[in-house]
Amino acid sequence: MIRFLICSLCLAAGLCSFTLFAQTTPDLTPLDEIADRAAFEMQTDLDLVVLHRGEVVYRKQTTGHGGVGAIGIASASKWLAAATMQSMVEDGLLSWDDPAGLYLYYFRDDKAGITLRDLFSHTSGMASSFACLQERSKTIDECVQTIAGQPLLYPPGTAFHYGDASFQVGARAAETVTARFWEDLFQRRIAQPLGMRFTTFQPDGATFNPDVAAGAFSVADDYLRFLEMLVAGGEWEGRRILSRRSLDLMFADQTRGTRIASSFYAADEGIRPGAVRNRYGLGNWLEGAVDGVSEGNSSPGAFGVSPYIDRERDFAFLAFLRDPALGFNRFYYEIKDVLNEAFQVPPVSITSEIVERFVVAGSIPEGGPSQRAGGLRRARRYVPAACREETSQCPAVIAMHPDASNGPAFATAAGLVAFAERERVVVELWDGLPAINSGNAATEGEPLYWDLMPDFGAEQGNDARLAVWASQDLAGTVGVDPQRIYLLGFQAGADAAALAACRDPHAFAGMVLVAPTFTLKSAGGDEGEDRVCDSTGRLPVMLWGGLPEAAEADKGTAPSFSCRLRSGLSGTGALPADLQSGPMAGKR
Repeated sequence: MIRFLICSLCLAAGLCSFTLFAQTTPDLTPLDEIADRAAFEMQTDLDLVVLHRGEVVYRKQTTGHGGVGAIGIASASKWLAAATMQSMVEDGLLSWDDPAGLYLYYFRDDKAGITLRDLFSHTSGMASSFACLQERSKTIDECVQTIAGQPLLYPPGTAFHYGDASFQVGARAAETVTARFWEDLFQRRIAQPLGMRFTTFQPDGATFNPDVAAGAFSVADDYLRFLEMLVAGGEWEGRRILSRRSLDLMFADQTRGTRIASSFYAADEGIRPGAVRNRYGLGNWLEGAVDGVSEGNSSPGAFGVSPYIDRERDFAFLAFLRDPALGFNRFYYEIKDVLNEAFQVPPVSITSEIVERFVVAGSIPEGGPSQRAGGLRRARRYVPAACREETSQCPAVIAMHPDASNGPAFATAAGLVAFAERERVVVELWDGLPAINSGNAATEGEPLYWDLMPDFGAEQGNDARLAVWASQDLAGTVGVDPQRIYLLGFQAGADAAALAACRDPHAFAGMVLVAPTFTLKSAGGDEGEDRVCDSTGRLPVMLWGGLPEAAEADKGTAPSFSCRLRSGLSGTGALPADLQSGPMAGKR
C-alpha cells in the first residue's frame, strides 16, 4: 500500500496542543507500580512527573532514601546547553553554520570545516571525551585548545559520534563572541527567565571550565520548568524564551543521514530493538522504537535523569533520580510504553469534502516567476481547518514533487491532506513547466518538468525563483506564520529546492531534500563535484536524504527518508516506486 509521511522540519511544540476531539486524562496508576519498583530495585528515590497538553496530570515522589534534591543531571545538561546556544543564534550573535574557527583561531586545518551545528549534533568527527573536561582548575580555553590539538576520528560531517567534548568547544565559541562566561550566558538566557534558581553548571563554586555537556546540577522542579517551556512552544508565563522557529531547529534531525558510529543507545538495543538507530537534533535525541521511527525528543542522562517529549501524542514526562548503577533504562521504556498506550494519537477523518479542499489556490500573477513558452503554472494549496482563522499561526510547507506533472496524484499517494490536518500545516504544491518540445501551452496529461538550468543573472530565472516567490506569497497568507515556511523536495523537485535555497536561503525556515541529484556545497564531497552554491554555510538544510551509500545499502529499494513533524525529522517512510518516475527520473 502506498503510504508515507511527508517530512519537514520539526514544528514547534505548541502545535501538538491541537486535538480533534475532547479527551479526558486516562488512568495513569500503572506508573505507580513502575516508580515504586524502580526506587526499590535501585535503592534510590524517584520523582516522576507527566504533562499532558501542557498541564501536570501525574506526579509520583517515592521516599525512603533521603529524597532526590539537587543532583548532577549528566547528559540532560545537553538540552540546556543547546537551548542557551539557540537563544544566541536567535539573537543573531551566532549561526549554527558558522565554523568554530571563526571564533577560535586554533580550529584550523582538518578542523576548519567544523561548524557549530556539527558540534551540537555530534557530527564534528572529534573524540567523545578528554580528561580536561573534568579539570576545574583549567580554563575552558585551555581545555578546548587541548581538544583542538588532537586528531579527528572522522572528517567533519561524515559520522555521528556521541560525546561531550564538542559541546565544550561550542560553549567556548559562545564565550568568545559575547565576552561572557558560560554560566553567565546560561543564567541570563535560560535559567533566570524560567526561574530555575537551583540549576547551575558550576555546582562546586565558580570555575572557568564548566562541564558543558554533562556537568549541570538541577532539581526536578527547575528542570520541569524548562520542559514546560519546550512543550509550550518556547513560552513561559507569557514570556517568550525561544521562538517556535528556534524549536523547529532544535527538535529536527541535524545529523543529515550520516553514519552512526557511536550512540548512547547502543546498550539499549536488547531492551528496545532499533534504539541504536536513534538520530539527534541540537542537544536532544529523536527517539524511536522500531526502525528509527521517531516517537519523541529526549535528553537522558547517565545517572537516570530523563526528560522526554512526545508531541504527536501531546505528553511529556520527567524522571528525576540518582542512579549510579545505570539501571534505570528498562524502567524508562516501561514508562514510555504506559504513556504511549494512555495517550493515543487521535485519528484524522478524511472525507470527500476535506479532500476537495485541496484545490487550485491560484496562478502566477503579473511580475511573478516567468511562464516559459506560455506554460501554465498553478499552485495547489491545502489549508487545514485549524489554519483558516486570521489569528492562526500555522507553518507552511512548499512541496516540490518528483516529476512536476501530477500534483493531485502525488498529494493522494503521499497522504498530504491527512498530513496537513494532523500537523496543522498549510501545504502547497506547484506544477512544473510543459515539456520542451510541447509547444507554447500545456495540454491535458502532458508531462511537465522542473526548470533547473541556471540562468546566471537573467531576469526570468529558473524554478529556484518560483520557490522563493511561493515563499513570499505564503508569508502574506492569512493563517500562515511567515517565519516558518519550509521547503520540501523530492528527486528532481529536490534539485529545484536546492537551487532555491542557494538563491535565497532566508526565504525558508528550513528544508528537506530527498534523493537530490545536485550536491549542496555544505554537504561535503570532492571539490571537483558539481555544486549548487557559491559559498558554504547558512543554508537551512536540515536533512540530506537519499544518500548514495544508503541507496547502495537498500540495494535499489525506494530511497528512505525520516520524518514526523512533531518529532522533528524523525520517523521513517519510503518514497513509493511509482513516484520515482517522470522526465528527470534516471538522471542520477
